[in-house]
Amino acid sequence: MIDIVKMNHEFSDPDILNKWVIAHDICGDSFLEEARQKYGGNCLIGFVYVDHQAGISLEVETFCTVGADGDITPTQGPHDHNESLKLRYDVIKQINIELLNQDQIKSLSLSEKPEWLKFYVDPDLERTRQLEFLHPFRALGFPDDIQVLLPPVKGKREEVVWARIESYRDDGVFVCTLLNQPNQDFKINLLDRIEVVPATIGDERWMLCVS
Repeated sequence: MIDIVKMNHEFSDPDILNKWVIAHDICGDSFLEEARQKYGGNCLIGFVYVDHQAGISLEVETFCTVGADGDITPTQGPHDHNESLKLRYDVIKQINIELLNQDQIKSLSLSEKPEWLKFYVDPDLERTRQLEFLHPFRALGFPDDIQVLLPPVKGKREEVVWARIESYRDDGVFVCTLLNQPNQDFKINLLDRIEVVPATIGDERWMLCVS
């Protein structure tokens, strides 16, 4: 049996990450249609991971056909031509994705984790991606990017900005990179490092900038 995971345009199911998947219904996408014409098949097999800057991504391993009995037959893929084909979140969210089970992974001679994944794995960031209290603040398709509240100071009103988590300290502080220039002069600028903590303000939870 195939375990179905519906991509609901939210980062609400971390289990889809670092997994082999098969994507169906790719014929309607113009970007994938060009690749499908080149490699054959009507589905594709790939590995879903997080690129720290580019967000949720899928590295295509091979295109394939799926028979009426569910059997998967690989055709060709980018790696057969010493090429690479990555799908980013804007494409991933448009297609139906199913997790491959262990029997399918074995029958397709896929390794548990692809060799190239080591260049994208950061144990500290992997830990933060599992923190459910951060999910409401994440950018769609970019689990390391969160909304951060800049508190009012010296006559300036509060302001919400985007920041990218770089590390998570033992004292509960998130070290982040500021991704947009605040509209007001908070003495911090685009790409500055800021410190962020979870906080309750009134009846609402926020990720609060404290530096």
